Amino acid sequence: MGTIIKSCITLAVISLILGLVSRFTMKPFFVEAQAYLQFANFCFLASITFLLYKIAYKTED
Repeated sequence: MGTIIKSCITLAVISLILGLVSRFTMKPFFVEAQAYLQFANFCFLASITFLLYKIAYKTED
């Protein structure tokens, strides 16, 4: 469970950086900046959900 949370946060940070750079340079990398930012939002929400599940059910890694 911990590796899923860490990988979601890592993907979100990378996607957030790509989205911000794409937004500031006004040149899309493969897809528009909004898609990167929405994917980062999804990853952050998924990691929060898994973290709350881990806390609620006290699962050990």
